Amino acid sequence: MPELRSVPAYERIPPGGLGLFRSRVLVIVLTHKYLTCAHCGARTRFSRAPLVPDVNWRTAPSVFDAALQAAFDAQTPAGTCTFDLRCRGCARPLRLVYEYGERHQGGPPHVNVTRVIECAE
Repeated sequence: MPELRSVPAYERIPPGGLGLFRSRVLVIVLTHKYLTCAHCGARTRFSRAPLVPDVNWRTAPSVFDAALQAAFDAQTPAGTCTFDLRCRGCARPLRLVYEYGERHQGGPPHVNVTRVIECAE
């Protein structure tokens, strides 16, 4: 299994668009964002749409195999939501760790991305 590290979201996801940082937590309001890979520098686009809760799940299904998912689960804080993806440049596994924030005018909740878990090697 790869060695993993957890870094603050602000180190990998630049501000801009309708995402903003409040106390170093990325709040995704309405748009897509880009995650910058620490290994290859590629920017991987992700949308807030799969992060919004559904009646059938609290966290989006993982794209990782069971062993890799277990390694990432060991690094994930309890009670948080996760979204697994792969870098579009080098295909390394990445995990967004997030929580739900306030709702605005009855719409879906804001998505507060707190951490990015990535391969350390």
